Amino acid sequence: IRDRPFAWWYNPEGQPATNSIYRIGEAFQTWTAGKNRCNATVIPNSYVSTYMGSTTKQAAVQYYPAYKGAKFGTYHCGLPDPKFKNVIGWLLISELDLGVTCTEHSNQDIWESSVVFKTFESWYTTFDPSMCFGQKDLKATATHEIGHTLGLDEFNNASQSMYLYGPDCFMNGRGLGYG
Repeated sequence: IRDRPFAWWYNPEGQPATNSIYRIGEAFQTWTAGKNRCNATVIPNSYVSTYMGSTTKQAAVQYYPAYKGAKFGTYHCGLPDPKFKNVIGWLLISELDLGVTCTEHSNQDIWESSVVFKTFESWYTTFDPSMCFGQKDLKATATHEIGHTLGLDEFNNASQSMYLYGPDCFMNGRGLGYG
């Protein structure tokens, strides 16, 4: 998909735990490996990501709550700082969403992509899946949102990382399915 590494920065402001960056990094590696949960190659690609470090710059996603009479709020995608692209961070977003991705593509290349995860959510940020109780899995959500960065849409199949719902302790989303 890319002929050069996808460079990204992380803004930890609002993160639920200091190990959040590790789960997000693992999600990027899931797409780089291109292997499904059975370790078979399902996506032969040249996608490579490079973690550039932490930043105080905000991701280029803004949430506007619903106005009186409106059912849902809206998102605006725009680059707050043209020198800083591909920021992953945290934001107070709609109660319906766990994460939001804003990406600009051209000719199968990613120009820029910002991802935010919901602050004030009960996130599971530990590697061991057996200890998750009633939480949203950060690695599964990050794998899903990075899939949007790569241009994938939602998919209504609970065995896929692009499953359109984020049930509690959804560990299927940590790895790629056959789809």
